[in-house]
This record gives sequence, C-alpha cells and structure tokens, in this order.
Amino acid sequence: MPLLFGKSKKFKALLEEHWSKLYRVSYAWCHNPQLAADLVQDTIESALQHSGKITEAEHLTKWLFTVLMNKWRDNCRKQNKQVSLEPDKHEHLLVSDADPEHSQHLNETINHVYQAMSLLSIEHREILSLIALEGFSYEMVASIIDKPVGTVMSRLHRGRQLLRSHLDAVQSNVHSPSPSKNQLANVRRIK
Repeated sequence: MPLLFGKSKKFKALLEEHWSKLYRVSYAWCHNPQLAADLVQDTIESALQHSGKITEAEHLTKWLFTVLMNKWRDNCRKQNKQVSLEPDKHEHLLVSDADPEHSQHLNETINHVYQAMSLLSIEHREILSLIALEGFSYEMVASIIDKPVGTVMSRLHRGRQLLRSHLDAVQSNVHSPSPSKNQLANVRRIK
C-alpha cells in the first residue's frame, strides 16, 4: 500500500484540522486545560512519528481519537484516580452574553453538567463525549474503543440515564439547601 501522508504538508494540515476536535473531547474528559492540551500534543506527536502507518485519510480520525483515548487512560492510570471535572471557577467565563442574567444561568447549567459528568465512569464519559460533542456514529465510536456497536449503544444509554439522574440530583441540591429524604434516596440509588 503506498504511503499517503508521510510527513507531508497535507498530513500536517489534516492534523491541524483535527486539533480543535481532539482538544474539545480531551477537555470534556479531564476539564483541565493544560492536561487537555498535553494529551492532544502527545497524540499529534504520535501521529507525526507514525505517519507512515496511516495510509488513508478516513482512518486518520479513528486513529487519532484512539490514540487520544489511550493517552487519557494512561494518564488516569498514572494518577490512579478519576480526574475531577469540577470547573475552575477562576479560569474564565464559560459563556458571555449581552444579558448578564442569561449568561449566569448558562454558566450555572454548564457547571451542573460538569459536576454530573464527573460522577460518571471513564467509559461512560468517553462515549458520551465522542457521540454528543463530536457527533461520531456508533460504528465510529465502536472502532475507536474497540468494542461491538451493541456495547457502545448500551454504555451510551446507561451513561445518559446516569447523567440525567446526576443532573436531577445536582439541580435539586441547588434549589433546596438541605436534602430531603427523597433526594437522599435518589443519591443512594445512583451509587
């Protein structure tokens, strides 16, 4: 099979096009801007080192996201813990709008989603972000994580259920200062 890319300008341009997608997914997994950038940088370096092995443009996306996922998992294993997705409140305004009240509401919603996502397993977080953020098909995600499509579908379904439960719990905690017995029962069921 002839080499399509090598270290050509075309290959480097394709990598640049993928950078923002890789960063967006990486950031969704770790919610740490520096770590997300490092993971993407390591992924791009791997792509440049192994550019001769990638023979078709359509395989590049799958290959890049597979490498990114492996780098993320390696990082989690090194830390021997799940990385918190708690947003850095001092980092920056997530959404700015002409209406400050609307911006505040959107930022609170985004923070609630990050809190809920941090409670998900790595596997659920990965699949949700690949499908919801990047719009990948079930088949593409299955090839990235090297699992059957049915596994992707069941993890996605379960991940959505858990995310919905966690969001409901976060929302109810925001609206009531002390949890009711009903809310505590929901929290126990989530575990």
